[in-house]
Amino acid sequence: MQTPNLSHPLQRYLNNMVTIYYHTNYSDSGTLTYLDSHWVELIKTSGEHLLVPTAGIRLIKLQSVAETEANTLVRASAPDSSQGDQ
Repeated sequence: MQTPNLSHPLQRYLNNMVTIYYHTNYSDSGTLTYLDSHWVELIKTSGEHLLVPTAGIRLIKLQSVAETEANTLVRASAPDSSQGDQ
């Protein structure tokens, strides 16, 4: 598969937990692992892989953001008080 275009409007959902709502009354939830102009790949928690045509998608709802260095707060920890000054 090709590398997705970084300017694709769905790029912000890549590698995150989402729910895809179709033009019918059906929906699927899982991790969005691939996208291009015509297809979206969703891996459900059961391990099932779905390849969904973008024309069949009505809405993609972000459920949770994958933890990355860019969205992880890093701060210094407090000194260990169990070791006294010797």
